[in-house]
Amino acid sequence: MSDQNRLVKFWHELKRRKVVGVIIVYATVAFILMQLAQLLESSLNLPPWFDTVITIAIIIGFPIAIIFSWIFDVSLKGISVTVPEVKKEPYSGSNTQVQEKSIIVLPFDNISSDPEQEYFSDGLTEEIITDLSYIKELLVISRSSAMSFKGSKKKIKEIANEVNVRYVLEGSVRKSGNDLRIVAQLIDSSNDSHIWAEKYTGTTDDIFSIQEKVSKSIAGKLKLKLDINSSSIYNIQDIEVYEAHYKAVNDVYSFDEHKIHKAIKELDDAILRIGDHALLYTTKGWAMWFLVSSGYKPHKYLFEAQKVVQHALQIASESARSYAVLGWIEMLLDVRKAVEYYKKALSIDANDAFALQGIIIISSTIGKKQQSIDYLNRL
Repeated sequence: MSDQNRLVKFWHELKRRKVVGVIIVYATVAFILMQLAQLLESSLNLPPWFDTVITIAIIIGFPIAIIFSWIFDVSLKGISVTVPEVKKEPYSGSNTQVQEKSIIVLPFDNISSDPEQEYFSDGLTEEIITDLSYIKELLVISRSSAMSFKGSKKKIKEIANEVNVRYVLEGSVRKSGNDLRIVAQLIDSSNDSHIWAEKYTGTTDDIFSIQEKVSKSIAGKLKLKLDINSSSIYNIQDIEVYEAHYKAVNDVYSFDEHKIHKAIKELDDAILRIGDHALLYTTKGWAMWFLVSSGYKPHKYLFEAQKVVQHALQIASESARSYAVLGWIEMLLDVRKAVEYYKKALSIDANDAFALQGIIIISSTIGKKQQSIDYLNRL
């Protein structure tokens, strides 16, 4: 895809998520408020700092409005999470638009008797996506787009057509206590053939070796080399940390205030039980940021979130995800610092999706088209 097409696609996504409209309306209202503030200050003999306060409030509110409009859709039906748009183009084996080495990892089905174990299968899905994203020659559909097919009844070929990829990985997870049974299969959508399938049994402690085996098997079948970046925050080697992290992620993505508070409490419990771990503090800070960006907590709560993530960096100074989360926190405090944190995260892990998404929003907002295209190419 050319740079121009990528920019057009991103511009279309901004309009679809109503970000452009929000910017226009916000700028118009801000101009009116600033003029009104000056008028009121002189007519009502208000203190000279009154219009300054209004200006600062408008500046602080701008990134919040942008982020809110990117994540949520407001309609007569209420507020809902904006669903990623997928392409719906016909596919055939001769379609030159489909990249030869391209794949989507569908959310692994939770076939455990306990539906609460779904966080575990989602975690495995995300880990494999992250592993495969380190293969430069392989186009990997992002987590957010892949998760939009969760529970879908669409056929494999239909899904491959929509996201324009050749290969599809699907699987299931059965977790009973500490016992695990994982099934994974790789499908070539061009002819709907199974080119690899495997069953794994073991305990929850084996999840890391199973994840690595699945990722390496896929790379091998596609004749690619997998080189996992050990600095990635997803390089988890403790099953308790893995479970605490993904339980919290599952609750946060519910966008439910009660569940986000529950996630923070359970992360605190995990820290007391397991001990200091950078990932747990980073996930806690991210959950706290969600409370502010969703309007559940006041703006000053960001400073608490900031301290939590900074503590994570004291534990692991080269954590890309910690710097990325700090970037999102600073997006609502100081955009210049946000950019610094995003760039630091990407210098450690060039594939960190949190950092890429944040810096793309900033770059495109301030008019740095080529820079936003360059970062967009990494997603």
